[in-house]
Amino acid sequence: GIALTNAGSGYTSAPEIRIAPPVNFGMKFYYNSLPGFFEPSLSLANQRPVGTVMPFIADSGSGLPLTLTYQPKWPDDPSLPISQRKIVPVIQTAETLTLAKASAIAGQLPQVRGATSAEVIYQQSIANTGTAAKSVTLHDPTRAKTVLLAAGALDKIPLTVLTSDYAGKTYFQKLPPHLQQRFYYDANLGTMGGLVFKGEFVDEIASEDYFNLNVLGTADLAALQGLCPVTDTTHKSKWDAAIQALSTRLETFSESATIPGRYVVDAAKDNRLVDKSTLADIRDRDTAVDSYALTAPGTGTGYVTLMFENGAAFTDPGNTVAMQIIKVDSSLYRGDLKTLLASNPLDEQVVLRHSGDYAGHPELYEFQWRYGFPTNGTNPMVTAANINTASSTSTWLKPDGQLGSSI
Repeated sequence: GIALTNAGSGYTSAPEIRIAPPVNFGMKFYYNSLPGFFEPSLSLANQRPVGTVMPFIADSGSGLPLTLTYQPKWPDDPSLPISQRKIVPVIQTAETLTLAKASAIAGQLPQVRGATSAEVIYQQSIANTGTAAKSVTLHDPTRAKTVLLAAGALDKIPLTVLTSDYAGKTYFQKLPPHLQQRFYYDANLGTMGGLVFKGEFVDEIASEDYFNLNVLGTADLAALQGLCPVTDTTHKSKWDAAIQALSTRLETFSESATIPGRYVVDAAKDNRLVDKSTLADIRDRDTAVDSYALTAPGTGTGYVTLMFENGAAFTDPGNTVAMQIIKVDSSLYRGDLKTLLASNPLDEQVVLRHSGDYAGHPELYEFQWRYGFPTNGTNPMVTAANINTASSTSTWLKPDGQLGSSI
């Protein structure tokens, strides 16, 4: 064994120790004798004292606990006997996991959305190369980001901003379809009301599920700020500042020191302020969430260990704790295209997007757009051969009819 007694000179924490494979460790199983124990093989006068080590499995020579050697292996390790191997479900790079689904490569991926608590406890890529190489990001994609109206700042919705009221909330006209139902004014927030921007999960019937993330990219930020025209010199700067201030505060809970069984916000735990353009990644199993999602952002690959229902603040003690092992593969998630129509049938705006959300970082990827014609009434297959050949013979063509670099 290795005992670390001092962080050492020049270190702020104990240095990391890694053991080269093949890794194995030994364990001894025993219990201590208690008052009233009687060993039939010994006379009454020779009974051993209370606290004597009593092995579950004794070494035949010494009578001491036998050391059992274990070799940790991943469930699909090829060195395991075939009868003991299990399929490890695979998630592809840029894929987001919500509901249980069949992997495009192997196995059945677990459900993440709907869990009362979840935690990523191990990522092989981080263990091998450091924290920058995350294989997955556990995040809350639907929590609301808000900003309260206040005196001296934006204190009312400008008359120059076109609105419509529905179900007690005020929505904003002229927004593109993917923002129309997710950005609104709620008069019940604070003392003067507040602006709300939230994410949305879309559970498709026959195609890929997807998220409209609670993350404002450059184009979406411009769309929200553009609701107030530049000609409104009285309110424009305040409106833009309010949009910039949209945020959410993470709240992580611990058991109350005075009331057992009650959980309260613990300011010493994760309480980050997440701004309008940042994904709310979840790092603590007792952080309050609206929902969970797990995305492979493309910065790492390898095995990942997940725990579900292992929290205390929001999880019933009777819930079964579940550990899931998945593997992130370098192959890219294909997904599909989504056509988003406006909620108003007279609104001619249409949004075309991919089903992937990329954990809020699409800039990590290059996109190539192609179109193709049906083959016997079905979508043409995508292969390395038919997507990279000359435009005159390719099954898939660029929008301008020419193949070339990505757009």
